[in-house]
Amino acid sequence: MERMWLPGLVPGAAVQAWCSHGDPAVIALTGELDSYTFVVVETAVAATLVRNRGKRAIVLDLAEVTFLSATGIRALHDAVDQAAARGVTLRFALGSHAIVRRALNATGMAAVLDLYPDRLAALDAADSLAFLGLIQSL
Repeated sequence: MERMWLPGLVPGAAVQAWCSHGDPAVIALTGELDSYTFVVVETAVAATLVRNRGKRAIVLDLAEVTFLSATGIRALHDAVDQAAARGVTLRFALGSHAIVRRALNATGMAAVLDLYPDRLAALDAADSLAFLGLIQSL
């Protein structure tokens, strides 16, 4: 298993990506996802897509995200588009922080994103070609 650390542009913002053969790659976000840190998501997804060509899914683990702004939500939506353009499904693991779930529900993004209660459920999910088709048609 390979571990890749992608530092944020703002002190304290960081993304870790774990890549393994045969399983979806995992990008674990920590801290606040807002207008100062959204670029971390774009960078992490782009790097993971390049390093994991041929994989059909990536799990974006939001379990350690402590704040999610409208800009952060937009970054998540853009990440889905970025992955879908390469034929990859982006799965979101929510974890136990209610702030992330509330923000996604309030904006309607919970109905659009491929959400799972935790990392294990997202890793175990079957490949969702129908979901990918829906995202590409939007």
